Amino acid sequence: MDDWEELESWHEDLRTWERFQDELEKINEENLYEMRDFQNRKLSLQQETSTRPCAKQSNPKVEQ
Repeated sequence: MDDWEELESWHEDLRTWERFQDELEKINEENLYEMRDFQNRKLSLQQETSTRPCAKQSNPKVEQ
C-alpha cells in the first residue's frame, strides 16, 4: 500500500468514526429528552396524587 492509499484508508476510518460518534451523541440526546419527559410526568403524577383527597376521607362515615 502506498502512502496515498494509506492516507485514504486512514481518512475513511476517521470519517466512519466521526459518523459513529455523531450517532452516539444523537442517541444520548434522545435518551436525555426521554428521561426528562419521564421525570416530568412522574413529578406531575406525584403532585396530582398528593393534592387529591383520599377515598377514605371523602366518604364520611354513616352513623347507624
